[in-house]
Amino acid sequence: MVEWSQQWGMQFNPSKCETMRVTRKRNPGETSYNILGATLEESKQTKYLGIKLQNDLRWNGQTHHATVKATGVLNFLRRNFHHCSTSVKEKLYFTLVRPHLDYAVAAWDPYTNKNISSIERVQRQAARFVTNTYEREASVTKLLNSLGWNPLQDRREAHRLTCFYKMLNGQLDIDYKTYTKPKPIRSRRGHSIQFVIPATKTDVYSNSFFPRTIKAWNNLHPTIVTQPDATKFKVALSSQ
Repeated sequence: MVEWSQQWGMQFNPSKCETMRVTRKRNPGETSYNILGATLEESKQTKYLGIKLQNDLRWNGQTHHATVKATGVLNFLRRNFHHCSTSVKEKLYFTLVRPHLDYAVAAWDPYTNKNISSIERVQRQAARFVTNTYEREASVTKLLNSLGWNPLQDRREAHRLTCFYKMLNGQLDIDYKTYTKPKPIRSRRGHSIQFVIPATKTDVYSNSFFPRTIKAWNNLHPTIVTQPDATKFKVALSSQ
């Protein structure tokens, strides 16, 4: 890295660099890394392209990061737009709050009940704000149904499936063939574009992108996976 930086005239600042060891071992050992004579600090969590990555590959930190940002914006809207109509409040939620919860979810879709509930809690709070319903006895589930809002967990699955569709159709520069294996024709039930679900030994890998998305993909209706473009695929997916 130092040689690369010198070749291209880009100087590293050691004080702004850190290392992260990705492992689940109880005693991973100790290894230090140096740049320009400075030993880099080891971190258990780091931010990359707006996503919090943890050394155990779990999504607790990213979930907390996203929900805190979304809740902060929602609280601002409560204070300043409480007098607005339901339609205006809904647009504010869709435009300013939900994007924090949807950002890059194809990559970091959490799978533990705790993290899923934390994210859904923000939308439930938003439903009260949009409908101006704060009574304790009010059913938030009924509010969500009346607004026609799907669970954010369903939206994250749709994002993953759309991402996978784009890979299969050459719309994303990701070599999916390295991580997937077509399912034998004799064992297929359903549509013809199915893949073998990878064998997994840990919950982290089992709930990572490819194993988790392949399970959902294999269960899609044939009319969905054969859509001619991503836009029509998303429409068909939302109407199933």
